Amino acid sequence: MRWFFALNEACSTFPLYSDLIKVAVSSARAHTRLEPVFIYDGGPNALTDWLDRQGVAILQHRSQFYETLRALSEARGIPDIFRIGSGAFLRVDLPELLVERGWSDERVVYTDCDVMFVRDPEPELSDARCKRFAVAPEFDRGDYDRINTGVMVMNVPVLYGERKPFARFIRSNLDRLVSSAWDQEAYRLYYRRKIPLLPNGWNKLAATLNWKPYWGENDSASIVHFHGPKPFHEELIRKRQAPPALARLASPAYFAYCDQWRRILESA
Repeated sequence: MRWFFALNEACSTFPLYSDLIKVAVSSARAHTRLEPVFIYDGGPNALTDWLDRQGVAILQHRSQFYETLRALSEARGIPDIFRIGSGAFLRVDLPELLVERGWSDERVVYTDCDVMFVRDPEPELSDARCKRFAVAPEFDRGDYDRINTGVMVMNVPVLYGERKPFARFIRSNLDRLVSSAWDQEAYRLYYRRKIPLLPNGWNKLAATLNWKPYWGENDSASIVHFHGPKPFHEELIRKRQAPPALARLASPAYFAYCDQWRRILESA
């Protein structure tokens, strides 16, 4: 099963996210048979050299919303609209990228860069019901309305067929989306209207496939997602210098998972 992740070199935290990617790839190599594919908007650098040595496929691609995001960023005077958005919305182009390359995968998994594989998730990912895409909850493990797209199983043919109206929806609502949860909010708002399918337009993915450290340690988790505080926030949190929104999510499990993450980074 192919596993996709994406990043834009213009991201202001690119060096920090490079370390996140190294841990994600190293842990996937250690615990899974997933085929990693990096969707990347940028030039050659130390990260791409490292990924080449790991045998990771790199797809050079620029978001279809790139210029629209740049214009909105300049109009609002907020550089991060462009820096973050031009990377975040790369995921939306994934179905078209596969079709362009003649890859016939019916389903793939996409994750954010800030994940760590601790067990093999592939059997669960492969067996998950997925009419369009399957996702787990965000903060409340029982709330499948407030979803988190940090881990997604994607039905490629269906999403490819719906790509044009979805892109039109994003363009029409971009001003709102960049003030919320970016592409995640786009998936939630657009696909919650799709009927019939559960109460929303997506299928349920087990929380253990998108496990947040603030839920505590879980030996059954397959994919740990550093949603909220990242490992590079740990020192600020310990010094009580982190923003309250991050600090309150730093449970004892967060520090335990950070220790595990750091060991993988050192070996990478």
